[in-house]
Amino acid sequence: MKKLQKIEKGDFVESNYRSRWKGIVLKSVPYKLNFPIQSTGYICTILIIKDGNGHLPRRRIVRNLNQDWLTKIEKFDISHINKDWF
Repeated sequence: MKKLQKIEKGDFVESNYRSRWKGIVLKSVPYKLNFPIQSTGYICTILIIKDGNGHLPRRRIVRNLNQDWLTKIEKFDISHINKDWF
């Protein structure tokens, strides 16, 4: 099993769930699950910056995903994003 890095606020991530959109983490909250097996991790709130085809969003799209579905990526230019969305 691979060791996961903690994903923190401000990190750039790519989704591995449904489509390969890119986004920036707005919030990261730890969780602990005791049933049926013990597991821990982080639930991340992500603002989508680019969709799976590389197109820019026309409206604010926010997703909540477990860190297991996310991969950290290099930072890129986000000057096209409305500052009110953060």
